[in-house]
Amino acid sequence: MALVGLGGKVGTNTLFLVAAVRDQADAVAASCESAQWALQFCTGPSEYACVRDASHPSCAVIFESQGIPPSFLSLRDIADEVPIPWLVLTDRPDMAVATKWMRCGAMDVFPIDVGTLTLRAAIENAMRVDAEKADLNRRMADAKAAYATLSPRQREIVHLVLEGRQNKWIANSLEISKRTVELDRATVLAKLNVENAVELARLVTELRCHEKWGGCVHCRIDPGTSKVAGPHWQHTSDNQPQAVAESPYRSSSDPTA
Repeated sequence: MALVGLGGKVGTNTLFLVAAVRDQADAVAASCESAQWALQFCTGPSEYACVRDASHPSCAVIFESQGIPPSFLSLRDIADEVPIPWLVLTDRPDMAVATKWMRCGAMDVFPIDVGTLTLRAAIENAMRVDAEKADLNRRMADAKAAYATLSPRQREIVHLVLEGRQNKWIANSLEISKRTVELDRATVLAKLNVENAVELARLVTELRCHEKWGGCVHCRIDPGTSKVAGPHWQHTSDNQPQAVAESPYRSSSDPTA
C-alpha cells in the first residue's frame, strides 16, 4: 500500500503511522490533528524511508497487534530499516513486550489505549531527538571534511594528544622541534573548530560513535576503556537517556576508520 496523507501541512514535522490496517492509525491521527504535523500512513518502515524530508524532524509510531509487526518483518529488519526515532503502540502491554521492542531500538513502548497527552509528549520528544540527530550529522560531516585536510603528521599529533602526551614528548617521538608541534597542534584545533585537548577528545568520541551507529545522539563512554557503547536508549521523564541494552561493538582508534 502506498503512502496516504492523513493531514497536516506539507513541509512541516512529519509523523508516520505504521500499521497493518488504516483503522489502527485513525484514532492517533485524530488526536494529533491539532499539532499541525504532516501525518502519513504506511504499512511498513521501508515505505517511508525513501520519502521523508530530512530537513524537517520526523518520527514513526508502529502499531503491533497480537504480536505481529505491521510490515511482517523480523524485529531486526525493523530496527535496521527505520531511519528515524520510533515508538510502539501494542495491544500486549507487558514488560516482556516492552523489553523486546526497546532492545530493538524503540524509544518508548505504550499500550494501545495510552492517553493523548502522554503519546503526544513522547512524539514531540522523538522529533526533538531526530532534530538533534540531523544537527549532529551536519556537524560530523563538517568535522570529517576538516579532518581529511590534516597532514599525516598532524593526524599523528591528534592521536598522541589524545593519549595525553605533552608537546615535548611528541617532538622527541616525531623527531621535530617543539615549536613545530605547537604550530601543528594549533592548526589542528583551528581546523577542527575546537579550543583544547578536552574538546578534541569529545569531538573524536562523537566521530567514533557516529561512524558506528550512523548518528546516535546520546552516546555513552565506557569509563574502563574510553570506548563508545550503545546505541539503544530509553528516554526518561527529564529527557535524559538511560541504557536498556548494550551492543558488543567497540570503536577503533581512528575517528575516520
